[in-house]
Amino acid sequence: ESARAAWQVAKNTYEIQEKENESKLRQAELTVELAELALRQWAEGDRIKRSRELELAADKAVIELQRLAEMYTRSQNLNAEGFVSKNQMDMDEVAYIEAIAKYKTSKLALEVYRDYERIKDQKKFESDVATAKEALEKAKLNSRSELESKGAQVNNTHEQFLGLDRKLAKLTKQRGDATIRAERDGLVVYGTSVDKSSWMGRGGGDSTLTIGTQVAPNQLLMILPDTSQMLAAVRVHESLAGRIRTGQDVSVKIDAAGGMTFSGSVESVGVMARSEEHTSELQSQFRI
Repeated sequence: ESARAAWQVAKNTYEIQEKENESKLRQAELTVELAELALRQWAEGDRIKRSRELELAADKAVIELQRLAEMYTRSQNLNAEGFVSKNQMDMDEVAYIEAIAKYKTSKLALEVYRDYERIKDQKKFESDVATAKEALEKAKLNSRSELESKGAQVNNTHEQFLGLDRKLAKLTKQRGDATIRAERDGLVVYGTSVDKSSWMGRGGGDSTLTIGTQVAPNQLLMILPDTSQMLAAVRVHESLAGRIRTGQDVSVKIDAAGGMTFSGSVESVGVMARSEEHTSELQSQFRI
């Protein structure tokens, strides 16, 4: 569950990173557009407007200079003839000198703009555009790198989740396999309770079956006898063994069943005699 949660967090982080990348790229693209718009506004509008303003100021200064020069010349002539006072002539001279200074200033301002300010403004706006484009490319690279990192984290957490999921499925199966279910209801007989020579050689071990007992592959641990058909293993004296044949009808009396007698037939006769208390016996199995 922790791996599943980590995988989900990684996926959410990846999606968040995608949204952040989109936002950063939009902002960077907008910055480029604004920088290009500012450059175009300056090149097609502000630059021309400023240049024309300075040219107009220079033209006005030239006209004003010519007008005041003529006025000062006329004042000099009129003063010589006595029609204009010297004070008036001096005032016209001062206005003419100011016009000369204003003309020079406007001419210098136009030259400074054309030779320096215009170039400086152009480089500034072009630099802003270049900087914005570099920032956009950097944002693209960072976005790609961050998204790849988040994608790798998603893949790693997904693989970890899948590995744990496979392990969980394996352990769950093993736990299920550890639960043994009987094919039918009935009496359980431990393999250790069955004689080793009984049940066609499928006998159990020598020790009692308890918790912690070590077992071997294919070892009989328990059986569920089919009580609809019973197999009785009976020992007979070897002197009588020659009289017993497979398929022969028999009657078996069971003391544990209250002395009840059951009819059956000989299923098999043992081929090896068994010695017990100096008496040789032969085991026969009867199906009843």
